[in-house]
This record gives sequence, C-alpha cells and structure tokens, in this order.
Amino acid sequence: MKPLIHEIEQHFSPLREEELTAHSTLIHMRQQTALLMPYEHYAVQFYPEFYRFLYENKEWIVFGQDLGGYFVLSWEGQWIGYLYQEEDSHHIAYCNDTWHHFISFYHAFTSAVLQQLIDKQAACTDRVLDLDSLLDTLTHYYMEIDAQAMQEEHHFWAIRLYELSAGFFPLDGQRIAMYHSLE
Repeated sequence: MKPLIHEIEQHFSPLREEELTAHSTLIHMRQQTALLMPYEHYAVQFYPEFYRFLYENKEWIVFGQDLGGYFVLSWEGQWIGYLYQEEDSHHIAYCNDTWHHFISFYHAFTSAVLQQLIDKQAACTDRVLDLDSLLDTLTHYYMEIDAQAMQEEHHFWAIRLYELSAGFFPLDGQRIAMYHSLE
C-alpha cells in the first residue's frame, strides 16, 4: 500500500545507476535496505531503487515508506528524516544522524513491535519485560547511540515509541484494511 500522501511521488525522480554507484553512502544504503524487514501492518517497506526529491531547496534521497510518509536521506547533511504531511504542508521529521543508527533504531523498534505481536497472539501476561520496561530499555538504548533522535517529541522515533506505548501503533492489519476500504 502506498503512503497516504502518495500524491507527492509525482515530485520524485529516480536516481540513475551511475549516480548511485558514484557515492559510497548510497551503495551501502542500497545493499543494506535488504536487511530492513518490511512491516505490513503499517505498510513499511524499503526500496531497491532510490528517488531524488527537492524540499525547501535541498536535495533528499527517498529510500522507503510507511503508511504515513517516506524515509529520506538529507543529501547535504547525510542525516535520515521522515517526510510526512500535516494539514496542508509537508514536513521532514528528524530520525537519525547516520544511516547505521537508523538501521539500529529500526531493528530495535521492529523487535519490540514483533514481541508485542507475539505476546498479543499468545495472550502472554508474564513476560520478563512488560511493555513499559521494554520501552524504557528501548529509550535508553536510543539515547545511548543517538540522543538527538529522542530530544524532541516531534522527532520520528519519539513519536513511534509514544504510539507503541499508547497502543496506537498497529499490531494487526485493521488500519490497512480500513484505508483500503476508503480507496
């Protein structure tokens, strides 16, 4: 499923192969996106091809998506952001200072989500780490490797942890099914 703000894709242009292979960061990113597991309950996927996007006169590289927006690399600053729409304007929320930190955060978050799915399906109540402890551990881990990612409540990972803690992050396909029914 495409993000809810998919109309912005008309402003994306594919990166040519020679552009990708000319930059070691993009080579590593393209190789390593295969390590990032999709999450179908929130339409998370990472692309084998990358796209260029201009936002506020800066070049961004689009490399993945979820239901609410797109994952982007700041070509100028080499940091990772999340392109989303709020009301009638687009914004880029800070994710991480490096690609490697993004991978670490994503894997840790996905592990926490999968643990919640397993617990939900098994109706587990006697976990070694309950959700609050799991989120505390995740927050401390995040602060340890990229504190800036958690410094502001509007940063991407701070929002995702809040959504998981408050029960807003989807652990089943109901949200995707609802959006499909509206199309």
